[in-house]
Amino acid sequence: PRIRTPVLVAGQHLVTAAGVLVVVGGHRADDGQLVGNPGRPWQQLAELHAGHVGLDRREHAADPRGRMGLGIECLVLRWPAIEIQENNIPPARGLGSSATAIVGAIEGTLALFNKRISLEDKIKIAFEFEPHPDNIIPALVGGFTVCATSETGVLFKKLNFPEELKLVFVIPDYEVPTSEARRVLPDAIKLKDTIFNVQRSALFVSALLTKDYELLREAVKDKIHQIYREKLVPGLGKAIEESYKKGALATFLSGAGPTVCSIVLENEEDIGKTIKEIVENASGHNAQVKILKATNTGVKVSS
Repeated sequence: PRIRTPVLVAGQHLVTAAGVLVVVGGHRADDGQLVGNPGRPWQQLAELHAGHVGLDRREHAADPRGRMGLGIECLVLRWPAIEIQENNIPPARGLGSSATAIVGAIEGTLALFNKRISLEDKIKIAFEFEPHPDNIIPALVGGFTVCATSETGVLFKKLNFPEELKLVFVIPDYEVPTSEARRVLPDAIKLKDTIFNVQRSALFVSALLTKDYELLREAVKDKIHQIYREKLVPGLGKAIEESYKKGALATFLSGAGPTVCSIVLENEEDIGKTIKEIVENASGHNAQVKILKATNTGVKVSS
């Protein structure tokens, strides 16, 4: 199955032991004016501020760099405005950076207004910018989330991620653009390959719930996306193989890559070092290792 590490690390995107990853702040626009956009879900945020406020979306909101940059590039509230002042989650690495910027913008706006809205409304607003529950939902609620979309909206179930498991991320310093990651995928998928992945998706959830971690290695095997994207991440196959020799429970491509993630119980530093060396030697690019633990509490706002 395709594993998105936001599903695993959830609120880690905002606050981790390594420090604040998303910092937001407010300021007044030079003209003090607001641009309304009636009928759009993100208008709900503006309506929290009594009077004549509104929101607009910039044309480059679809660009992950835009969502990450100084000034709010995914959500613009002209007065008061929100800035993404710092986001240490690198874009185009398969780490859900844009989702965390969006969630940070929403929570920052609410904090400035000193208001609250429902989780359902937050999801609706976030989906205007990134309609993928596997990124947005865990960034909001934390934990390990199982998500699906339906005619009536988003369905999800939050489960606590086991506290004893550690997550080893090896993050190369090059990007894999979404367009390129999608280009290498086949136009059609064989039925037997779909069945293969559906079986292992269920196995993955079962392994976490029952803490039968020996199943994880089989559960992260894939025939739908990682097998095709491996060519975009030099050294991935060897890194996975060698990580298991060092005791990793599961190693896989995080999202569309190029980040490699390992789920481990122990020996995390050695596993991280091994993967890093292989990825660096194969790609010619540097990589950094981050060893994190999942949080089950979701997004946090602190001043």
